[in-house]
Amino acid sequence: MNNKILWEEKNSTEPKPNFVNKSESEMNDITKNTEIESKKNVCENTGKIWKRNCPKCGKDISYSTKYVLIRAIKRNSFCSFCKGENISKSLIGKPSKIKGIPFTKEHKDRISKALKGIIRSEESCQKMSNSKKGKKASVESRIKRRINRIKDLSHLKKYNPVYNKTACEYFKQLELKIGWDGYYATKNGEYHIKDLDYWVDYYEPSKNIVIEWDERHHYKGGKLREWDVKRQEEIVKHLGCSFYRINELTNDGDMLKFEIK
Repeated sequence: MNNKILWEEKNSTEPKPNFVNKSESEMNDITKNTEIESKKNVCENTGKIWKRNCPKCGKDISYSTKYVLIRAIKRNSFCSFCKGENISKSLIGKPSKIKGIPFTKEHKDRISKALKGIIRSEESCQKMSNSKKGKKASVESRIKRRINRIKDLSHLKKYNPVYNKTACEYFKQLELKIGWDGYYATKNGEYHIKDLDYWVDYYEPSKNIVIEWDERHHYKGGKLREWDVKRQEEIVKHLGCSFYRINELTNDGDMLKFEIK
């Protein structure tokens, strides 16, 4: 019988042994010969590495002791990657046991502590980026994210988004001319649509009219960005309101020429 040596020096280039379907007597012979060979091949500052191949993918698996190696051979165990792959496949279609269960503060603190100081490699960052490319979050998902963000800021006395002073001055003059009494940042705060977690630049509740003041970043290639279009559709659907937009770039300066149809 051609016995394979289980012990290898680090960075060894010897052929990889294969111990799939070995009988117990064969395993005893192999380990006995390995002990003899290991005593003959003593290398300084290297130590012993007990190795075998993963039965599934053929990858090297290293063991610290002979006992652990023998146990792995008897169980025909896989490498950590193949084990995880098998566990993942076995869970497909099964309900999660922890879904919907909130983490305790102690658990969150442990996770936060464990992640502090970790620097992800460029390859890892690229994989995370690629996994999200082309995926668009649903409307419900976006609303949940916004609401959670507001909860995170709940320790503040009052939270309002950044506003445009020029737009607020326009809304002030508009109300003086038309006689409206709406919401805007510098008067009584922007109107907050809680169910959608949106703030609108101007809202007149008695007329059910929303006005948005669009700066340069709201447009791309001369067209309103897709995000703003979807946001407008959601607001109109929820409030059943009339919705008007003012493009700051194309405004002729005479803001009072704005006409409500």
